[in-house]
Amino acid sequence: MLLPVFLLAQNPFFKEIPVNKVLKKTRKGKVTSIQYAENKSFVVAVSYDDISELFYFTPDNRKVALQLNVNGSESQPYLSRSNGRYVVFTVSDQFQLTDIYMADVEKRIMAQVTGTIKNEFNPSICNDGSRIVYEIGSDPENPDMHSNIILFITNGGEQIQVTDKNKNKQACISGDGTKILYKETTFDEKEYLVMYDIQNKTSENIQTGKEGQFGYLSTNFNGEYILFSKFNDSG
Repeated sequence: MLLPVFLLAQNPFFKEIPVNKVLKKTRKGKVTSIQYAENKSFVVAVSYDDISELFYFTPDNRKVALQLNVNGSESQPYLSRSNGRYVVFTVSDQFQLTDIYMADVEKRIMAQVTGTIKNEFNPSICNDGSRIVYEIGSDPENPDMHSNIILFITNGGEQIQVTDKNKNKQACISGDGTKILYKETTFDEKEYLVMYDIQNKTSENIQTGKEGQFGYLSTNFNGEYILFSKFNDSG
């Protein structure tokens, strides 16, 4: 598999940090996200002093964490669920613009996936690292545009816009890379959970609710099952 655009050198983007130092950081700030893989590796996002850092733990060494370090504030990590080898995450720079990065932890290679004047965030990745899905915000020159879902093919760097209307958020890709689950909000304040079939380029509404009613989204290996939170009218 080829990595995305802007291949970065192996160091210093991966730093080994003793776990006791990571714990001190969590006590100083707060843990904003924990992502687990089936092989028992996991990544933790810690926020403090207006920055966020990511720490990756392998299943065979709990004494040392691997900090995924880019020149910015790292957040919103997502692991390839079956093996934990690939991590995608968001990096915010000094101008508060956000881009997507990808790490191959096994080879210790980092790559920048996006680099536009728009904000890209909320990434997810399939098990073999071949496909990444993320959300792209409104163009600063066209503030009336809504956010859309982008599919990124890492072998070649092709970007495919999945949606083109309404508000589309919180996309996640299935483990096998064939389905995309996301939520869509229409102008009449209705909200839908949508499953998109990448090969057939078809979408299906699978849940309906009010705007803001659906929360965390997740799907299994082939998109057959989904997991989400749903808030009632009282919150």
